Amino acid sequence: MKKIAFIFFFFFITEYLHSQNNLYIDVTYFILGTINEQYGLRLTTELNHRIDRYGLNELQLVNFIDSLLKANKYHTSITKRKESYEAFLYCDSMAIKINFFYTPQEVIPATASYPELKGRNIYLKNINFDNDIQKYSFLLGVYLRFGEIQDNQNTIFLPCATKANICLTLLQEIGAKKISNEITEGMSPSEHIFFQPNERFQAYINKYKYLNKKL
Repeated sequence: MKKIAFIFFFFFITEYLHSQNNLYIDVTYFILGTINEQYGLRLTTELNHRIDRYGLNELQLVNFIDSLLKANKYHTSITKRKESYEAFLYCDSMAIKINFFYTPQEVIPATASYPELKGRNIYLKNINFDNDIQKYSFLLGVYLRFGEIQDNQNTIFLPCATKANICLTLLQEIGAKKISNEITEGMSPSEHIFFQPNERFQAYINKYKYLNKKL
């Protein structure tokens, strides 16, 4: 009996360690998932230097992204602006790599209510994923920045229709359950995605959910 119990225990530990060791992150696709492109990425002189801007309440996520980049031999810097409650993450080589996933488009003229729409921005393309690690890394990046628990449901709130469509497709491909979405129309349309993660994505979430205070 003790021998059988030991075998089951050994099998459980082996499977657990395997699952934990299998939670790799592709830094490029993870960062791509975290990018906030509500109005596209502004065509400015910072575009080839800056990864993104964040609220100061997202500093834990910023520091994690910074550590991932440094672990992969990227040179980075973080600038904090307390007066505007913002933080900016800079990394020239990664910013240039990220920009390949976007394409320029004309945007509507700025208004008094939406001055950020002025000029030409670049918008996310449809993305080709070569492997599951890229898919999970992208979804994890999206969920850690735009995810929350609503009524005991895993929810992603996105202002970018292209990214929302990509997430819906990926969730289906990885075998997530109870996938649905709600679209809010208007000047700034948005989309809520609801889902039940598969076992592997849940393992990713469990390991990194400390980076999102809403989880």
